Amino acid sequence: MAQVRSLFSSVTPSSVMAAIFLLNVWIAFEKTQGVAFLMIGLLGTALNGWRIAMAMLLRDKAFAPLVSRREAARLEASFALPYIGFALVMSVFCGLVFRASQPELHMITVCLAVGYCAGVAANCGLRPRLAITSIVLAMAPIIVFSLLKEEETYAAMAIVILALIGGAVRSMIVRYDESQTEIAARISSVSMARSDVLTSLPNRL
Repeated sequence: MAQVRSLFSSVTPSSVMAAIFLLNVWIAFEKTQGVAFLMIGLLGTALNGWRIAMAMLLRDKAFAPLVSRREAARLEASFALPYIGFALVMSVFCGLVFRASQPELHMITVCLAVGYCAGVAANCGLRPRLAITSIVLAMAPIIVFSLLKEEETYAAMAIVILALIGGAVRSMIVRYDESQTEIAARISSVSMARSDVLTSLPNRL
């Protein structure tokens, strides 16, 4: 349950990302006059609002003293739905930007995407499936379009991004494994405290 609780610990990173995303969308619209960017901005804002609302509304339930496995799964699903939804919006936005031949937009969008992925790794690292899915969705269009451009600078950027993703994924898996080991040790400790190891009789604590 501690791993699920980590999803609801803070809404500040999501709020900051929402503001940065809107700024990037507005710059892209100003540069290209593409109506699609406005639609993406509206959808992304709605999903960000939903995501932040879920984190705030469900925080008390997530941090309740006793939470069943079923309730924990429901809480995680409620959080993950808008989270993955926003990752999809990020994917579409990055794809549209990199289809345009405006390097200055590419630069600021890479900053946005890398910052987003860093936030995902920090906030959802204990739920690696959710985190890795979100990171791959957000970064895949940048990697693909960079390789398709057949330019050395863009190819190098794609390689750097892949290396960063690989490092982030490895770090999250290590954190998750360490967390699992720690939780198992706590459960074992509680079990040993409740009963004698040799006789299996309950201890008087």
